[in-house]
Amino acid sequence: MTRFSSKTITAVAWDLGVSPESQHGWVKRDRIDRGEGRSGKLTSGEREELERLRRQNIEQQKTIEILKRRGPLREGQRPASEVCRFIAAEKAVYLVALLCRALGVVRSSFYAWLDAEEARQARMRADDALAHEITVIHLASKGAYRVPRCMPSCDAWEGESTASGGRW
Repeated sequence: MTRFSSKTITAVAWDLGVSPESQHGWVKRDRIDRGEGRSGKLTSGEREELERLRRQNIEQQKTIEILKRRGPLREGQRPASEVCRFIAAEKAVYLVALLCRALGVVRSSFYAWLDAEEARQARMRADDALAHEITVIHLASKGAYRVPRCMPSCDAWEGESTASGGRW
C-alpha cells in the first residue's frame, strides 16, 4: 500500500493503525523481496529456506550423536527391549521422536514398552520373592529337592501362577 501511495510511510502507518517502525520494516522487507534492496540481503523465501536447512542440520547432527552413542545396539538385529531401554535412558537429552527415528523404532512401540515397564517390575519382584521362599523351604528341608518333601510348605501357593505362567 505504501508503494502505491503518495503518502509517507509514517502517514500510511497511522492510517493503518500500526507503528511507523513496523510499517518501515515491512516496506524494507518488500523491497528486498522484489530485489530492490542492498545486495547481500536475503529475500523472505531465502531466509525461510536457510532456517529450514539450519533446523535440518541440527537434527542431523543430533542423529549422528545418537548413532555414535548407541554402542552395542549397532550390530545386526537387536532386541527391542534393549533399544527401548536406550531410548528411555537418552530421552532426557534428546527428543523421543528423534531417538526413535534415528534408531528405526516406531514411537508407539516405545511408549507401549514404557507403559508395560511397571508390570515387568512387579513380575520381577514376585519372582524374586518366590525364589526366596523356595530357597527357605529348600534349606528348611535339609536340601531336599523332591516334591513330596517340599509340598507341605508349598500349600500356601496352591493355585498361584509363577511369572513364567506355570502352576505349582
